Amino acid sequence: MRTDEMATRVADAVDEAWHRNGSGGGHEVPVGVAATLSLLQPDDRPAFANQVAAMTPRAYWYQSRAAWTEIVRARTDLVDAISPMISWLFDEPDEPLRERVKATADAALAAGLLDLYKPELRHDADLLGRLLAVLKTRTEAKVNAQVYTPPDIADVFVSLTVDAVKPGQAICEPTVGTGSFFRATAKLLRQRSLDPASMIWVGADIDELALAVTGVNSMFWGLGHQVILYHGDTLARADWVEVAFKRRHHVLRLASEVRAARRIFDLM
Repeated sequence: MRTDEMATRVADAVDEAWHRNGSGGGHEVPVGVAATLSLLQPDDRPAFANQVAAMTPRAYWYQSRAAWTEIVRARTDLVDAISPMISWLFDEPDEPLRERVKATADAALAAGLLDLYKPELRHDADLLGRLLAVLKTRTEAKVNAQVYTPPDIADVFVSLTVDAVKPGQAICEPTVGTGSFFRATAKLLRQRSLDPASMIWVGADIDELALAVTGVNSMFWGLGHQVILYHGDTLARADWVEVAFKRRHHVLRLASEVRAARRIFDLM
């Protein structure tokens, strides 16, 4: 089965479980559930799936929160972009929401989510982009759901448009969506024996949840720590790249100040 077919199968299972076990709620919750499981990367996938299945909804909620706490500490450069996907996890939920989240996680694992992130497949997987497209198609006008480009189309487009590149060069996408063209470009770079982490990745989108997906996907795809994302309409802001770099610098400076303050308090 092709990677995009596997992603579609898992996305459909997540969508069905999320809506079968409750009503209402934003797309960020089921997308965040899938992202959490994808980022954990267990060495023993069957054992991990059994471990999750045995958890209570409450225990799973707090384990997910702990996992994201560690990820955010490690990738403060992406906090601004990915927060729309995970901020709900740091609220205190009612029991029905915890149960709904757990049921969605169980469905994702049963559908083979972990198989998508085997070492040989993870650079080609765009489960979160496919899932967001499925969720949006169910509830929104089709024109607002076009954040996902099928991998084969993105691969062909990039192969025809990306010329010679060298380390340190910026890859810029003003309508990045969930990062389909970033993924395809990273794949092409690897085929040319170049490390995607040596590049600067600059993307923007008016859909903040799609942009959050790009932020998380950048970790799956090994794009490195030079990922600069801007939420807004690039047609209305000609200097959006400069604004994005300044915003990133501001977030990193704040994170550094917080860490310094924590060290001082630890000594008191």
